[in-house]
Amino acid sequence: MLTKVLDSTDLKILYELDKSFRIPDSSIAKNVGISKQSVKKRIDKLVDNEVIKKFVVVINMANFGVIPNQIYISLHSSSEKRKIEFIDYLINEKAIAQVTLCEGIYDLFFGITGNNIYEIEEFLSVVFTKFYDIIKEKKITIIIDTRLFPRDYLIDKNREIIPNNKGFHQRKFVKQDIKEIDNKILNILCLNPRIQIVDIASQLDSNVQTIINRIKFLEKNCIIRGYMYLTNEKIMMQHTILIELSSMDNNIEQKLFQYLSSCPNVIFIVKYFGEYNFAITTECKNFNEHRNFCDSFKKEFSNNIKSFIPLFIHDIKKMDLLPPDMK
Repeated sequence: MLTKVLDSTDLKILYELDKSFRIPDSSIAKNVGISKQSVKKRIDKLVDNEVIKKFVVVINMANFGVIPNQIYISLHSSSEKRKIEFIDYLINEKAIAQVTLCEGIYDLFFGITGNNIYEIEEFLSVVFTKFYDIIKEKKITIIIDTRLFPRDYLIDKNREIIPNNKGFHQRKFVKQDIKEIDNKILNILCLNPRIQIVDIASQLDSNVQTIINRIKFLEKNCIIRGYMYLTNEKIMMQHTILIELSSMDNNIEQKLFQYLSSCPNVIFIVKYFGEYNFAITTECKNFNEHRNFCDSFKKEFSNNIKSFIPLFIHDIKKMDLLPPDMK
């Protein structure tokens, strides 16, 4: 349980880091009410104890022509060796952006950073052929829209009416041309998300103000959508719920987004084209919070839900939102 591992000060620090882990420790100290030195010590401890597993720069996939997708896989009860080979293969493939292990009707899901549907189909053909003996079922979805929300539940805060959204893909986005130095900055940030500006400038043989200006440009134009971290699933309970609706008119979609945006435990929403209509990711301090959300959601949309499939997330093995041709 989260509150048995972390105290209220830790939760406040996690909340501040969730807004942006690139803000100075002095700013976090001011907001939390402790010294800068104490903030650094606590952040180091959160990382060392793997409460925070990884810091991630959220890059807008749409700006690079990527077609985001997720493939849900259920596996045969074959040898553990083949399962490990499959997972390792996905983790080590440059084109794979994300690999998540789960429990439920699926055993894992992953996403490919393909620039067109043919690239995605070709890659999946190789994967499914190579591991045909252990793949029992597969469902392929294309991501239409994403909403990545603040972890308001950490400090028991009610959501803003229009919460900040750091989603990595939007259905409507005007592509921005970026400079070569921007590509290099993105690459460095993805490899070392908390790197200091002065160190980026040193690596690129540039001046600090230029790096500051370029990062501001990337943030202002929503190429960098924000900054997030992956949590330890053994401490912060995480579920992804796959939703299929009986109808998908605009009113239902708008109502669903509005409802979910107001729920502090909902941190990620994905709109799909494919087998499912939505995926909802919740993060909770305990199982009761998750159960209460599920009960409330199903009651609110009882006339619209065709299927409601919860997956318990037990290990996010990979999260890398940098397009392959930039690596």
